[in-house]
Amino acid sequence: MHDCNQRHVLLYGVGRVRDEARHTVKKMTKEVCKLFGKKFSIDVAEGGKVKKHSRGEFNFEATTAKMQALSYFDQHVVTYQCAMTVIEMLGSYSSGQYTRPRCDGCGRAGVTTSHLLLLCVAGSSNYLPVQEHVAFLFDLMELALNIYGLIDFCIQVQTT
Repeated sequence: MHDCNQRHVLLYGVGRVRDEARHTVKKMTKEVCKLFGKKFSIDVAEGGKVKKHSRGEFNFEATTAKMQALSYFDQHVVTYQCAMTVIEMLGSYSSGQYTRPRCDGCGRAGVTTSHLLLLCVAGSSNYLPVQEHVAFLFDLMELALNIYGLIDFCIQVQTT
């Protein structure tokens, strides 16, 4: 973000125009990252269900058009920040270490050993991004010509 701020100062100076440019990038990042929030993610604890489907609530075409209206550098900033959000989601899901459950099938309130095992293995988060949303992020990276970011994303996911 420091590089982005320096770039905006050089392009727009210090003032309202720079603040509007920064706001546009933040707004676009927030809009795309909305796809990777709990609302549109797969809840593993609920059997892999998505709480809400994005088809009716998220306009992919309008978002793509807004993204293409941004400058080349700003497109890279938005796709990078969204990619980091996805990597954090995957990392928090897979960060769990297997620990033996304390309750060895005692049948407490319908919680079985297999449920406890799933919770122990799942890590600190039960949410995974939807495949279509990750593919949309890849499409945005492709449109932004952010090939390095796409390759870097794949490497980071592989090492997560």
